[in-house]
Amino acid sequence: MVMFSPTDEVKDLLQLMNVSLFEHHTEVVIDISPPGMDKAKGLDQLGITEYIAFGNDANDRALFEQAI
Repeated sequence: MVMFSPTDEVKDLLQLMNVSLFEHHTEVVIDISPPGMDKAKGLDQLGITEYIAFGNDANDRALFEQAI
């Protein structure tokens, strides 16, 4: 899930939940996902084994590491 322009109150509440958060400081966006989940694992769960990876932030690292 992606949340655009979350307020500080929303960010504080998300910190209390059992979710993984990645905040994109240059885009005012937060990625919200289950703990331990990343983009590469999501593609694997969908049965997608071959793909071209692109991205612009640290949350794309696992995707790059698994790309063909």
